[in-house]
Amino acid sequence: MRISAIIPTYNNPELLARAIRSVLAQTSPVDELIVIDDGSTDHTEQAVAVFGDQVRYIRQVNGGTSAARNRGAREARFEWLSFLDHDDEWMPRRIELHRAALAAKPEATLIYSALHLTAVDGLGGRLVHPPPPEKLYPTLRLRNVCPGPVFSIRKDVYLELGGFSNKLRGSCEDWDLFVRLSQRYPVAYVDEPLLRYYEVESSQSRKYKMMLEQTLSIVDGTLLNGLTGWRRALWRRRILSALYYKGAVGARAVGEPASSYVLRSLYWWPVPSGRLERLRTLLAEWRNPGKAASR
Repeated sequence: MRISAIIPTYNNPELLARAIRSVLAQTSPVDELIVIDDGSTDHTEQAVAVFGDQVRYIRQVNGGTSAARNRGAREARFEWLSFLDHDDEWMPRRIELHRAALAAKPEATLIYSALHLTAVDGLGGRLVHPPPPEKLYPTLRLRNVCPGPVFSIRKDVYLELGGFSNKLRGSCEDWDLFVRLSQRYPVAYVDEPLLRYYEVESSQSRKYKMMLEQTLSIVDGTLLNGLTGWRRALWRRRILSALYYKGAVGARAVGEPASSYVLRSLYWWPVPSGRLERLRTLLAEWRNPGKAASR
């Protein structure tokens, strides 16, 4: 399993250096490390140069994370791609255990793992264990369980699927690609946290409108793929309900009106499952607008 590690970056050389060090510290080394500079305007190039020939540095006009990842995939010299965002870190055994997972399941085209959600200050956090391959569905239709920095993917399959969509932003592109691949090809799972994923809660909350718009755009084309008839209609309602409730949580986190999102969530999925939590959120919104809802 020869692996090209790909780090897209834009204007954050200090965090980028931390990410690079986490790749170079792997117990089972990658075969190359590529940094795609997505049009940085600071001293990113100089920060990468410190690592010498351990890193291939490629600069491009700013096009977003998906465009940078896709450029890295095209430039990669080896048959497996493994991604890392510049503000996250791999755990030391990430590549070692991905290679072991492929040895145990050689037909796999993608390998994903558990992760550790970590506060930006490094204090606190929680482990996230995605469902194993045999239990990915229906959970994967309702939420993204596999951010891009978690997985390694075969390059030929990645290119066949068109890589990450340049039209999507904010982890929605990760969800879209993982769903499209897992519906067609075998995947493998490592039930151990191999990524330290730093959460910037305030930043993500401010993007809730964009996130809702982006996820709504993949419902019919990606999340409902393979479903027909009444099952498709029911799942569409359930997915829309989940997305609008997530929008309500984001709105309350930044002190913006959330009632309309909760009401739309209830409209699309009024059945008892999850209804009490949504009604409590609606009542809390009416009593104290903008106070963060429970997740």
